[in-house]
Amino acid sequence: MGKRVTLADIAKVAGVTPATVQRALKGLEGVGDEQRQNILRVAKEMNYRPNVLASTLKKGEVNIAIVLPDAEDENQYYAASLWDGVQAVLDGSYGYMVKGHRFSYERSPKTLGETMQRVCEEMGGQLNGVITMGVEDEAFLDACRQLDSRRIPYVFVGTDCRAAGRLCCVTGCNEIAGKIAADLFLNLQSGQGGKIILTGDFSIEDQRQNALGFEEQIGRYGKNYRMIKLINYDGIQATGLRSPGFWPPTPMWWGSIPPAREIRWRSPRPPRI
Repeated sequence: MGKRVTLADIAKVAGVTPATVQRALKGLEGVGDEQRQNILRVAKEMNYRPNVLASTLKKGEVNIAIVLPDAEDENQYYAASLWDGVQAVLDGSYGYMVKGHRFSYERSPKTLGETMQRVCEEMGGQLNGVITMGVEDEAFLDACRQLDSRRIPYVFVGTDCRAAGRLCCVTGCNEIAGKIAADLFLNLQSGQGGKIILTGDFSIEDQRQNALGFEEQIGRYGKNYRMIKLINYDGIQATGLRSPGFWPPTPMWWGSIPPAREIRWRSPRPPRI
């Protein structure tokens, strides 16, 4: 890991004092517009990140927004683990005044973008950092740009979005998870072949990677199976299937279905079955 860039480092390159750099970065008076823009440019080129913990400890409290899916229905296992992990870190902050502000949402790129906009509006100048998931959504990216302009760091867990200026992303290898799911499926089957329905919201990165791994493994070792992607929930009625009693959050095989390769939906959530 490289040396952290300091105000003194920026001041040396920009040809000013560290105090001037501090005023420019905080938007305080006493710095000309041209000089301020030059300092901001240098800070960006040097990949400067403020030490949020050090600066906010003087104020007595660090406010972190935790923006994760609600732990209900099909998210009860996956999202609950994320919430528990983040809370464990906050609980072990060893005397630092770190306060977590919970913002949950019904999982989809659109609702996450809307929730992130709400975080920026409601927390304002109190916000010191954000923990959330990365998605490709314009409202979400706009919220990230607001955080960038205010030099508020944010990290992603579970899913990434490389278009955002996140500090880092912590995630598992979802493609390998999909391959493992395919192996488990093939081991449970007799090998006589059949049709597989692959479900999920493939606009979400981790589910897309899960599906890619599952498809690759089935294509390699389960050539006598036919893959069908269920890409919309209302379309389940068109299959004529009898429900197995629950909605699978991961790839699953169902029995005989009419010949089709792709089914689309319009409703934002699966039916209660």
